[in-house]
Amino acid sequence: MEFNDRLKKSEIWSALILLALHGVLLRCVLDILAARGFTGLSRSQLNVIYYGVSTALTLLLMGGYLRRGFDRLCENFLGCLNAFLLAWLLCWLLEYAVSFLILSLDLSGANPNQNAINGLAGEDFGAATAVTVFLAPIVEECIFRGGLFCGIRPYSRRWAYIVSMLLFAFYHVWEYAFFGDIRNLVFMLQYLPAGFVLCRCYEKSGSVWTGIFFHMSHNYLSMSALRLLLQS
Repeated sequence: MEFNDRLKKSEIWSALILLALHGVLLRCVLDILAARGFTGLSRSQLNVIYYGVSTALTLLLMGGYLRRGFDRLCENFLGCLNAFLLAWLLCWLLEYAVSFLILSLDLSGANPNQNAINGLAGEDFGAATAVTVFLAPIVEECIFRGGLFCGIRPYSRRWAYIVSMLLFAFYHVWEYAFFGDIRNLVFMLQYLPAGFVLCRCYEKSGSVWTGIFFHMSHNYLSMSALRLLLQS
């Protein structure tokens, strides 16, 4: 299936606004308020507010794009299902390959973003799961696959992949690099396989919802594994 999804100019700008608000501004504001004790809320509660506000903004600004994507999903359900299943196979292979590199660099278990998720899950597993499985995929796919990949794809397929993958990976670690140790940027490696697979899943299916559902299922399995770890 030829990729022919297109964004309106207003939707491209909306995605870029979401990237700035969700990726930087909202997170920094909540971190500052929490650090100064102004909120009286737990980290888990702040995380729910953070993603809840971002999801509401996404539905407000990108609702039309999501609706068109859902229509495409319904019109080409079998094609989207095929892209979804192939995405899982490709993701397992790529993540398995990257795991060898991670081990060779002695980075196993040291990802600060994963450590933060572990902490939130230990504090309130239900809230952490709701955010990770249901809210985060909608926000992140609209930004990184919708605004970035789909926005650049008509001009350059190669750069659409590169920009979407790198910013998706950078988004997960930038805070720990610039407000912690710059060497934490190396953990971008762990997000490149998922970034590539999500771009390909969207490209092959033509619907952003295929990627959203893949992202949700991927995060669900990760949280299920984390639950077993916490219970052990």
